[in-house]
Amino acid sequence: MTKSVLFLGAFVCFFSCGGSKEIKDDVILSPDYKELKIAEGLNEFESSFEAIFEEVSFIPIDLTDSLYLASIDKMEIGKDRMFLLDKKLSQLVICGLDGNLERKVGKLGFGPSEFQEISDFVLDGDGKHVKIFSNDDMSFYTFLTKSGAFLEKNRINAYGEGFEKVANDQYLFYLNHNISDKSGAYNILLLDKEGNVIKRFFPFDPDKSNMMVTYSGFLKNSGGHVFFSPPFHNEIFRYDSNLMEFQKVLQLDINSKYINENQDDFQKIANTRVIVEDLTTRFLGESVFKNDDFIVFTYHYRAQRRIGVYNLKQQALKCFAKSVEDPIFKLAGKPLYIDSNNNVYFEVSTDQVNTVKDNAPKLYSSLTPETKSMFESNGESISYYLLKAKLRDL
Repeated sequence: MTKSVLFLGAFVCFFSCGGSKEIKDDVILSPDYKELKIAEGLNEFESSFEAIFEEVSFIPIDLTDSLYLASIDKMEIGKDRMFLLDKKLSQLVICGLDGNLERKVGKLGFGPSEFQEISDFVLDGDGKHVKIFSNDDMSFYTFLTKSGAFLEKNRINAYGEGFEKVANDQYLFYLNHNISDKSGAYNILLLDKEGNVIKRFFPFDPDKSNMMVTYSGFLKNSGGHVFFSPPFHNEIFRYDSNLMEFQKVLQLDINSKYINENQDDFQKIANTRVIVEDLTTRFLGESVFKNDDFIVFTYHYRAQRRIGVYNLKQQALKCFAKSVEDPIFKLAGKPLYIDSNNNVYFEVSTDQVNTVKDNAPKLYSSLTPETKSMFESNGESISYYLLKAKLRDL
């Protein structure tokens, strides 16, 4: 059964030698489990992009005249290439690291290798294959990365938000509160490539958690690990493929009191009164990216999406949002990726560039001459850029 999707415009410890485990509140803790006390800093913004980032550059996504990007919803970097998912137009494109198009993967249609939409994708076979999931027919489609040739289709008979690869021919599938005979009232399934259920995780009450939530909660691969957080929760779990279990790796204190008290009752949270009108509402958003040095996360507070950057080594937090009077903050969209060198990638639309240029001309004029020249020479021929910026030691 497919649940309704709510969109709002405001947008445990296993020891390798002994096999013993630390359990807290019936949850297995990871060996590197941390509790981050960051609530007090979530309403303090940095005044300039350069206070957080350095080595800023814009990468134009040049798809030539044959293609157009309407959104960038997910990004992965493989060997010498980038993979960009546009959910609005249901297209997956492969580009070089310079942003130039290499190829489009698959196509819309009704043929044996064609699909009606793309919900998600993963890199498979050490990047040699790319696997697409389509909710339209609840199937995996596998293509060769190098040539784009179609390899196989596997129907998994599950409807959900997305998936991540965790082992050879094993995938974690996030149902986002969609119940079926296959899943039962569980939010995560471990599947083989044929869609057979190996294991189920994270049970929920379908009478309370009764809709898909797109602006909080996630299943995401970052830094070589798969992380999961249920919507409106403060906990982040990491999957251990050897133990085939999720372990709690982070405990945050982002949620406001009302969200904490009602986190599993979506009818009490997912409405305009709470999300838009109540400016005290605060919760973890739809994205977390983590490497060895930093955590980059989105959160909702005062009716807007905000972005936090936490330095794990220095235990320091810095935050920002589009409301900050800085041209790069105004341009930067949602974060898409963090690499091992602490480079963070954000999406930047040409529409947003034009909005800043028209509505904040003084801020736009403070961009470097090279950046303004690039925007103006490309014009409407480029619909999206990637903003690449390296995190400073906070």
